[in-house]
Amino acid sequence: MSTSKPPQSPMSPTSGGDGMDGTDNPRIRHLYGKFRERDLNPEGFDGKMNHWIVSINDWCSREHVFGITVTDIRRHFRHGTLVPDADCVRLVFSEMLRRSCLMPKVEFMSKKSHRASGGGQGWLSWGFDSLKKPLSFGFSLISGQGDGKEQCEVIDDRVGMLTEFVNLEALTSSSKDLIRVLTEHSMIGKCLVMDEFVSFVNKNWSINSKQLDILIKYMENNGQAVRRKEKEISYIKFGEAVEFTDFDLTLAKMETARTMLENDVDKTSNEMEELRNKSKEVLKSGNKLKAKNLLRQKKALESVMEKKENQLNALNALIVQLHDAKSTKIVFDACQSYAGSVKSAIKAESLDSVLADVEETMEQYNDLKFDLSRIAPSVDDNELEDELAELMDENAEGAESEESAADLSLPEVPTGTVDDLEERLNNLRSQRREQVDTAK
Repeated sequence: MSTSKPPQSPMSPTSGGDGMDGTDNPRIRHLYGKFRERDLNPEGFDGKMNHWIVSINDWCSREHVFGITVTDIRRHFRHGTLVPDADCVRLVFSEMLRRSCLMPKVEFMSKKSHRASGGGQGWLSWGFDSLKKPLSFGFSLISGQGDGKEQCEVIDDRVGMLTEFVNLEALTSSSKDLIRVLTEHSMIGKCLVMDEFVSFVNKNWSINSKQLDILIKYMENNGQAVRRKEKEISYIKFGEAVEFTDFDLTLAKMETARTMLENDVDKTSNEMEELRNKSKEVLKSGNKLKAKNLLRQKKALESVMEKKENQLNALNALIVQLHDAKSTKIVFDACQSYAGSVKSAIKAESLDSVLADVEETMEQYNDLKFDLSRIAPSVDDNELEDELAELMDENAEGAESEESAADLSLPEVPTGTVDDLEERLNNLRSQRREQVDTAK
């Protein structure tokens, strides 16, 4: 969950370890000094205000610092011996309040969560829209105090040196970052033990418990997280408009018990191995009685080990059954939904109505056929019989012509090889000569 650090501005927090105390830098002295009247140099005034707001937001987002005071800003943005003027920072806070970039922490923590407020936009709607506005928004408004000052030149009475405010813009970016990382680790929608979640966050972020509590409160108010405590164990769940179910809590309790048993099994196994090694060492020195006592302790642990392993196996079986029960419920609910949809789509009265419509349509169709047959032209059957006889006579004449053509015989096509044909030709010639000689 680490975030990349943007380039630091000339007024970024520093300890002055580079040997520079900032007093020799005119720009730093200008930024850290009191604000001058805006009408003397509007662009300079606006530029300084915007620079401070951007720098504070960047630092809060980068360091995961969501609750801030004027004193915090003066301390963290200290340049060597040069410290931002108190009224300068108070005026910046006042402008950030006016733009809804900040909110008093007391007011923030008293707001109801997304779930408690009925799931609407709630208190966040007024703050987020303002973050999208340009930084120069509203600089020209008059304060209304009759002193000719603009609103951006007036310090809000709520801004004291130690009054804590919540940076909404830093919370917005950090909550998105946290949701992204939880998604990567498949932790969205799961019931998490709070202590395990805090350990997970601390491995990836440098954030204290106070700031983390503000972030969780923000996500609760935004409908992205929900917390619950059961028998001294706190649970948390992240997601979109998320809430706890009986399945979540049951599974979380069983998984907590499983983790505890697994740790106990590992611990018992290590103790058994340690007793065995000690027994071997004592036996080498010839102290059989002590070695025997150590083995007796190991044997007792074996009995404890067996019980815990049986408990762990039984618990694993129950967790599998719990998941199976959830899957079965999902299938059952889907079947119920299907049955309800079919029943609502095909009701007895609606089916009768459809059948009645079909019967009425068929009657109309038959009536239409009858009416069409009445207007069709009538034909004399005698004329049809005469025309049919003519067709039959034409067919008979065609058949006779085909038979006559079949009676005409054509010469057969000679068959045989070339030698056979020559032999037959020679025989014909011989017969012809004999007939000629006879005639003579």
